[in-house]
Amino acid sequence: MSGVKVELKEGQVINTRGVSLRPVAQSFSARLGKRGGLVWNRPYAVQVLEDGEVVQQIPIVDLTRIGQIILWGLFVIFGFVGLVQLFRRSLHSE
Repeated sequence: MSGVKVELKEGQVINTRGVSLRPVAQSFSARLGKRGGLVWNRPYAVQVLEDGEVVQQIPIVDLTRIGQIILWGLFVIFGFVGLVQLFRRSLHSE
């Protein structure tokens, strides 16, 4: 079965200092039939609960993911600049 699925998964409730907290993760999965697939989980938020009801949801900023996106962007930019320079040199040498 092939397909892509994105879903939020709630963890177990943690009670500390009179406050109930529940972690939430986002899961991305891509299945490629019988050949395998890819699963990626990331922190999403922490929910603050009162009497079992969500009263506040605090988003988690994933600095690792932001850093990865910046590095990939730099890779694409410098790769493009390098290809342009290579193309220019090959035109001028002829």
